[in-house]
Amino acid sequence: MPFSLKDLEQLSQYKNHTIKFDGYDYWWYSKIDNKWSLHCIKPFKSYQQGLEYIKYWLVKYAQEVINNEAIFERITDNVIKDVNIYEIANSNLKPLNKVIKILEIRPNLNQTEISEYLNITKMAVSKHFKKLKYVR
Repeated sequence: MPFSLKDLEQLSQYKNHTIKFDGYDYWWYSKIDNKWSLHCIKPFKSYQQGLEYIKYWLVKYAQEVINNEAIFERITDNVIKDVNIYEIANSNLKPLNKVIKILEIRPNLNQTEISEYLNITKMAVSKHFKKLKYVR
């Protein structure tokens, strides 16, 4: 079952896990949104075995939270950069200055991508690149 980021944050905390004995086996329960539910359908023969599973999965859940937050930060940064580029593209600057400003934000853009942002031909962007090479 896929978990949301909120669920993963809760699952990465030790206090949201418990092991209960039913008279025959040990069962792993987890708490998500203040509701305890069976987390693992596999019963454990000993309390220690259940704890080992919990310890293993706590690390995995914590890593997943970190990875998801990193991905979210990258997406957010890319959106902010795109907004800045569109603001530059719609500004009253000369096309050469627009190209310079866009390349400051995203230096790895190629001529085709810049032409799409600025709504000009690839040839016009190519001319601006040639001017920049002489300036640099």
